Amino acid sequence: MSGLPETIVTADEALVWAGEGQAIERLRAALERGEPWWPALLAAIRRWDRVEDEYDGRRYLFLIDGEAFDWLALVERFVAELGPLFPLDELEPLLFCGAPPGGLDEATFQNAIGPAKYRTVLNYHYGVVVEEALWRSVEEEVAKGYITGLTPHRRLPEETAERIYGLPLSELLARFREETAVSGGERMSYLDWKRFTYWRFKYRLRQTHRVKVAADTKRGLDTLERLRAEALSGLRAEDEPPRDADPIELAPWRFRVVR
Repeated sequence: MSGLPETIVTADEALVWAGEGQAIERLRAALERGEPWWPALLAAIRRWDRVEDEYDGRRYLFLIDGEAFDWLALVERFVAELGPLFPLDELEPLLFCGAPPGGLDEATFQNAIGPAKYRTVLNYHYGVVVEEALWRSVEEEVAKGYITGLTPHRRLPEETAERIYGLPLSELLARFREETAVSGGERMSYLDWKRFTYWRFKYRLRQTHRVKVAADTKRGLDTLERLRAEALSGLRAEDEPPRDADPIELAPWRFRVVR
């Protein structure tokens, strides 16, 4: 997925996002018949018709603000119920790195899940995944400029936010909570953090000059590509036989860059 979309699909436009239902039942039947799992999975994504769900004690949020579709969270939901029916060796790169078998052909993906869902996938990709990668890149840059022990570590997120959005993180959080009525406090749930990330993305589009928006988005995309490559390399390393090295160094390393 390359190039920032020209427009962000709105919640009203996403009303056509809903599928026809029976996604899990049909996916189960297809996998039990031995059909290829990736096309069957895409068909299930197209059929899915819930914005959120709960299974086995975990709550899943798939559509943020009615606009941004976390399709890999839906894949996790399918796997939670139908896990043994999937080939684990092919599933891991998808779950941990967002890498489907044979790569992701955008045209095939769009046709398989439908244009309405695809547009909300783009919203999530740029609004959450790329935005988090941009944050990671700037945070690394800020951290390199610190002299150990002289700058409080708590300043790291504040300065990172200032460089990207022109405001400290605390001010962004206050504005986000005021606009969305998300409760305050020192801790934020993972789902609320994703909402906050998507809110920051839209704030950046509104408040930042388009030249800087383009440059920051490219920086996020480049960082995302690097993180995915590192994650895939880590997965491949797990399959290699142990060499003479510290066992700690050979422990599985995974970085979730897409959720």
